[in-house]
Amino acid sequence: MTNAIGGASRTISQSYGYLGDIGFNDKISSFKSYGATGRFFDNAPPGGLAYSFSGSTWVTYVGDTYNDKFSSVTLY
Repeated sequence: MTNAIGGASRTISQSYGYLGDIGFNDKISSFKSYGATGRFFDNAPPGGLAYSFSGSTWVTYVGDTYNDKFSSVTLY
C-alpha cells in the first residue's frame, strides 16, 4: 500500500500492530492497495474503529471519521 495522492508514502506488505514503528501512526489520509485485503484500526493493538479494504483499492480520502487516526493495520 502507498499514499494515493502525494505526501509521504510507504509500501506495506505485512501487518503492523503499531504504525508508529514505520512512522505512520495517525498520518494516513489516503492509500492504494495492490491486491491486499485487510483492515486499519484507530487503536493499537488492533481495536477501536475499523476501516476494511480488499483487492485493488484506491482510496483518495478515508473520510473525516478516519483521517489521520489509523494506528494499526492487519493484512489477511
